[in-house]
Amino acid sequence: EVSMSLLHGIAIISTCLRVEHRRRARRLWWDDYATIIPAVIEVLNIAVLWLRITHKPVPMEYKILYSYASSFFYSTIAWWSKISISLAVLRVIPAWSRIRPFAIAMPVIFLIFWAALFTTMITTCAIHTQWQFSRAQILICGPGYRITIVSTVLDVVADVMLVAVPLHQVWCIKRRASERRLVRLVFSSSMLTLVASI
Repeated sequence: EVSMSLLHGIAIISTCLRVEHRRRARRLWWDDYATIIPAVIEVLNIAVLWLRITHKPVPMEYKILYSYASSFFYSTIAWWSKISISLAVLRVIPAWSRIRPFAIAMPVIFLIFWAALFTTMITTCAIHTQWQFSRAQILICGPGYRITIVSTVLDVVADVMLVAVPLHQVWCIKRRASERRLVRLVFSSSMLTLVASI
């Protein structure tokens, strides 16, 4: 429990430090604002995780509520992190680049993916209620087989997009050393999300 909270806490603190650093440098942009959403949701996620693993008896209504909340939190944290990275990618692409329209479309596409997947999962859990009658301490509404396949495919597609665009920037465009470091940083974060998905 402590180690789980510690890892989540590190993620929240690092996000806060990043936003504060950008604010002081007067370099806040949309990618920085987008990181605030998963950071705030992460705080709520920690609270729900602790409530779910309590050893005290929990009313069934609360167990169901915690399951819905966890599904929302997980989906939001995962996809808004991708949205933030896609905005960081957009930030380093010059206006004259041929791939800029694609980079502009990426965060919009990810936003649609997030909304569609979350809505589908919640609808499925609300219609198929067998999971709500389990006697387990922690109730989990797992998505159906087809939803899992679609979710995995969309996740991998999104991560490949996040890797491909910065990689194109590194290979095809001449930049100053500082800009190249920024592109490599974005590429590295994109690679981490791809590895985590796989």
